Amino acid sequence: MSKYVANYNNMEVHRIGCPCVMDVYENHQRGYYSLQKALSAGYDGCKNCLPAYHNLRKRLK
Repeated sequence: MSKYVANYNNMEVHRIGCPCVMDVYENHQRGYYSLQKALSAGYDGCKNCLPAYHNLRKRLK
């Protein structure tokens, strides 16, 4: 089972239990077992469940 759910509509990744996942349409979801793989694929961390990785793409530019 995946540990993270990425929303490819807004390019944000969430922990599996994050309440924000409830707002992600099922057809916009992609599961990841590794946070690093999701981040490497260009996803940004959720501000609620992954605040240390939120706006990471902006900070790296």
